[in-house]
Amino acid sequence: MYKFSVFILVLLAGCGAEPLELPAPVKAEALAATHHRISITPIGAAAPAEQWRTQVVALYSPLDSSQPGTSTESTSYSNCKKSSGVVFVPLPNLFPCTRSFSKTLERQLPASQIQHAGGSVLVNFEPVVTDGGARYRIRDLYLDYRRCSGDCPEQRLHIDLRCHRADASDEVVGEDLLLRYQRGATASAEAAECALKRGEWPGWYQRDTVMPILKGHFGEDDYGQSDTLLSAYSAVPTAKGGWLPNPAYGRNHFRDLCPLEKVGNGYEVADGIWRLSAADGWPFDPQVEVRRYRPPGRGLCAIELEGHHSEGELQHRVRYFYEFTDGQLMQVRSEEQVHIEEPGDIQRTWRFEGGKPLEYIYRNNDRSGDGREVRYWHRIAAEQWPKQMNYQPDMAEFERMKHFAARLANRSATLKPTP
Repeated sequence: MYKFSVFILVLLAGCGAEPLELPAPVKAEALAATHHRISITPIGAAAPAEQWRTQVVALYSPLDSSQPGTSTESTSYSNCKKSSGVVFVPLPNLFPCTRSFSKTLERQLPASQIQHAGGSVLVNFEPVVTDGGARYRIRDLYLDYRRCSGDCPEQRLHIDLRCHRADASDEVVGEDLLLRYQRGATASAEAAECALKRGEWPGWYQRDTVMPILKGHFGEDDYGQSDTLLSAYSAVPTAKGGWLPNPAYGRNHFRDLCPLEKVGNGYEVADGIWRLSAADGWPFDPQVEVRRYRPPGRGLCAIELEGHHSEGELQHRVRYFYEFTDGQLMQVRSEEQVHIEEPGDIQRTWRFEGGKPLEYIYRNNDRSGDGREVRYWHRIAAEQWPKQMNYQPDMAEFERMKHFAARLANRSATLKPTP
């Protein structure tokens, strides 16, 4: 017999089958002494949680799998281990094999344990429960929710918990939600270390995940840290222990700024050849290939310029992307070839929010000379952490980009779609 634990999701198939109800906002009640609580707060301009319709399912695992009733058995040929080593002719099993699975206890939390107060959803639950004489400890929570009182899509948040302090954190940001964990004064000692699973990726992270990238310069020694900068994270930690929404979040490509409305659609493309000058705002060779992108039936999304930068007998390729949302410039990205065999050695990004500078990234991938480096500035992070974010870009360059992009947008209206 083989004994192991499995993560059971099938028992959640029915979760959310009943309509999610909109509870009346209440004043947050004091945390019951025997309960744990997770507060879930949208960061930034998201609809306040008082408007959410919610439903929560809690999953528990046995504290002692040797207790009666804490496991289930399955007998099947599919449970049998395959032969190890080299077997030229697989031998069938003569008898089915039996395996033991740890039981997962599912409980839907009553509405009385889910409060909507102070712009947050407060989920109160027992960290340890008893079933059939055996004790079970909290393992996961699943929050099904709608962010409005009307017709909006239902979403699911998996709240992954850990009960070993090294793997747990009392505060985590998941997408655009701030989660905080509390324990009641007399809650079970068997769950004293339970908290949110530590975040290790941009969709589920905590303060010490982000702090290493809040710096103005990355050199050869710490260049790898710059692979993921703030645009991968939904919020910026503040110096006073809070979080601010990050307008640069998710901006990697013009497809993020003006996504296609229907799967299978493509962007309307128009191509042309222009002559631009330094007086126009183009300091490279005058002949430029231009491509305009528009979503079907909508306005300008992006303009791509590709040309060359001649230095004596050397000619480097340059590419610029001017990317818009609803006609407003959101970011400019550039790639400049330094070595013929390595296009895109130098990359720059200028990001805007409300027409004002938001983020600047200079990335030199050239391994020759002084080695690779990144110069980095993010307005919100620099305001919060001026000593760490100690690089200041040329703000006049942001203005030049904005004015040049406006001229490009006007001129691109004359381009005819490419068949």
